[in-house]
Amino acid sequence: MKTPNTSTKRVPRTPDRLSAQNTWVPLALHILAADLAGELGIAEVAARVCMSKAHFFSAFRKRVGQTPHQWRLRQRISAAQNELLNLPTTTSEIALKYGFSDQAHFTRAFKRIVGETPSSWRSRVRATHFNISAEPGRTL
Repeated sequence: MKTPNTSTKRVPRTPDRLSAQNTWVPLALHILAADLAGELGIAEVAARVCMSKAHFFSAFRKRVGQTPHQWRLRQRISAAQNELLNLPTTTSEIALKYGFSDQAHFTRAFKRIVGETPSSWRSRVRATHFNISAEPGRTL
C-alpha cells in the first residue's frame, strides 16, 4: 500500500495571504486602463503583476468576469464614447487613438458592444441631449 505524500499540503489561506492574492487585480486594471491604445500585450501585463500569461488570463476572467482583452475593449469603447460626445474629433482619429487598426475596425467593435455605429450613436445622444436641454424651464 502506497502512503500519501503529505508534503504537498495546501497552505491555509490567512488574511495576509488573501489580501496579497487580491492586490494584483487593481494593479492589472490600472495597467490596462492606462494603455487603452493596446500597446502592451497581455503577456507584458501578466509579467508586471508577476504571473504567467495563462495564469493571469484565467485568474483575471475569474475575478473580473471577462477576459483582459474584453475588459480593455469595453474601456476603449467607453473612452471613445466620451470623445464622440465632448470633442470635435472624427471617428478615424478616435479609432487610431484607441488602437484600432482603422475606422472600419473601430466601427465593428463599437457596434458589437453598443449596438449601433459611432456616428449614429453620436447623433442620437446629441439629439436626445439637445431635446432635453431645449425644454422650457428645464435645466441640466
